Amino acid sequence: MNRQVRASLAPGVPQILVRRAVAACERGDYEAAIADLTTALGVAARDPDLLLKRALANEAAGFCDEAIGDYTRALRIADADRAELLYRRGRCHLAMGRVDDAVCDMKAHLAIGNSPHEAEIADLLGIHPYRTAEPGAVPRPNPVS
Repeated sequence: MNRQVRASLAPGVPQILVRRAVAACERGDYEAAIADLTTALGVAARDPDLLLKRALANEAAGFCDEAIGDYTRALRIADADRAELLYRRGRCHLAMGRVDDAVCDMKAHLAIGNSPHEAEIADLLGIHPYRTAEPGAVPRPNPVS
């Protein structure tokens, strides 16, 4: 986008573009959503929520490398939701077969605490701190210890 067009956007334009991008995602038109969010980021480049939304659209479109780039850029912003960004970036790494990077992001996510994704990550990483042998079973003490 050229400077003249960027300068002509009113302060409320990013919100309009976000609403339009959300509608495009709901229709499955991820490329239109990405285009609108890219334009919005031209006005508000350091908005971690815009970066997250564009990353999600990229991820839904199958553009995991682009999504990882947006998640990484958003992680550099002080008021970003680090836990969510690490979780999402880890999922992209996993989808691309980058297991070591995925594990690193997932562990960093868990270290933050209070994750709504904890059970899913435990399954992904093969860590089951809360799982018992059978659903509803009471864990038995280890006779060897």
